[in-house]
Parts: sequence; C-alpha cells; structure tokens
Amino acid sequence: MYVYLKENNLQRSVSINGQDYNAVSITIYENNRFVGTLFIFQNITSILERERIQKRFIADASHELKTPVSAIKGMAEILNRPSFSDQETLVDFLKQIEIESKRMESVMNDMLNLSRYSSKNVLLDLSSFNLFDLVNEVKRSYSTLLKEKKLTFVNDVSSTLLIHADKDKFFHILSNLISNSIKSSDNGIIRIHSSITAFKLEILIKDEGIGIHQDEIPYIFDRYYRVDESRSRQTGGSGLGLAIVKAYVQAHLGQIEVSSELNKGSTFTLIFPISIVKNN
Repeated sequence: MYVYLKENNLQRSVSINGQDYNAVSITIYENNRFVGTLFIFQNITSILERERIQKRFIADASHELKTPVSAIKGMAEILNRPSFSDQETLVDFLKQIEIESKRMESVMNDMLNLSRYSSKNVLLDLSSFNLFDLVNEVKRSYSTLLKEKKLTFVNDVSSTLLIHADKDKFFHILSNLISNSIKSSDNGIIRIHSSITAFKLEILIKDEGIGIHQDEIPYIFDRYYRVDESRSRQTGGSGLGLAIVKAYVQAHLGQIEVSSELNKGSTFTLIFPISIVKNN
C-alpha cells in the first residue's frame, strides 16, 4: 500500500509463512500518468538456505580445524629450528603430526557428509544386502583396535537378514556407532543385535563402556557435541559422527534412540520401517 500511494519502486526481502521472498514493486505509467503498481515475488528460500549452509560450513571448518592446524604448525616450527637434534622428540612429533593430519581428514569428511545432508541432497543408492555380513565387514575394519583394547565383539544379527537400503550409508551408520562403543570401552563386550516385528526392524548396538550422563543424552546428536571432551580429542573425534548417523537413519525413514547408565554402558537402537526388510 505504501509503494502504491507514494508511487515508488521498491525492493526488499520478506518472509511469509516460513518462506523467503524477494519482493519488487514497479510503478506503471501510461501517457506519463500513474496507473498502478506491479508486484513481483520471487521465492528465494532455497538460495538463502544454500548461503546459510555455506556460511555455516566455513564457520564450522574454521572452528574445528583450528586446533590440529595450530598443533602441526607448532611442532613443525620446533622441528625446523637449526639447533633441534632431539631424536626422541622428533619421533614423537612425527607421530603427533600424523595423528593430527588424520584427524583433519576425518573432520573434513564428516563435514562434507553433513553438508550434503543439510542441503537436502541426500541420494540413497538402494540395493539388497545381507546385514549380518555387513556387520562383519565393519568388525574387520576395527579388528586391530578391538584386539588392542581386548574387547569382545558379538554379532547377533540374524545371518539370513536381507535389507533393501543404501549399503554405504548403512556401513557408515554401523561403523560410527561401533567406533564410538570401542572408544568409550576399556573392557567388556560390544554386541549388535537385530529383531523384527510386524511393523519394524530394530538394530541394537550395546557396549559396557563409560556410559552417558542422562543430562547429556538430549544433546549427543547435536553438531560438535562431545560427551567426553578429553577422550574425544585424544581419539580424534570431530563431534559430527552422531549427527551424520542420525541424518542417514532419517534418510531411510528411521529413527535412533539411546539409553545409557554411567560406568555400565550404552545401547543405541536403530528403528526402521518393516518395508526395509527384503525377506520379510
């Protein structure tokens, strides 16, 4: 109404019912006489969302990579000193540089995965596969670490269970949850179990580790949230793993739940619609 009365051209961004628009008003003249105003509304929600994701990604990268970059820079400066000749420190620093480099690589991979989900461009490459075999693949990838920590891994998934899903993303889901169980456990058993009802498939990953305080459970799927800051830093955790797991589970129309007790362990439960089961 304002632009109509003032006979002015105007451009501004407006938000209507959760959607963002670029609003433009153009005055119309006929024979040098004002006859009306043309209003154009362009939906720019997706454009602004991409901009927000890009800004968040850059901010996240700066925040999360600052520590390993600073550590590598500091150690490299010491190693490059003309007077440096401590062989023991050299070996230690080289190991630390390797650890920090792998941590940076892990963080970047996690951030890229999460940014793909945030931009709502997750494409599921669906295929049928044996879940029991996939769990064993994940187990093999952690065999050295399981042996070092003297942990027992039990695959109680049905050996005949076929599911129709994205195999790579399922591997990532299971790998991340099992990795977390290993990191939080200094002894005991890590067990993965499956059960089927008329309406759903449940996959449970249970450990006997340090557990999670009840006050922290609502936040563990948030970006960069770490239950045990010191342990996560030592093991190179990005704080993005569970956020990605939740994203991939939801992409399969599933949900994830967790129950835990301090010093007794945690159980993560993945719940999927029965339609995901191929041999149901």
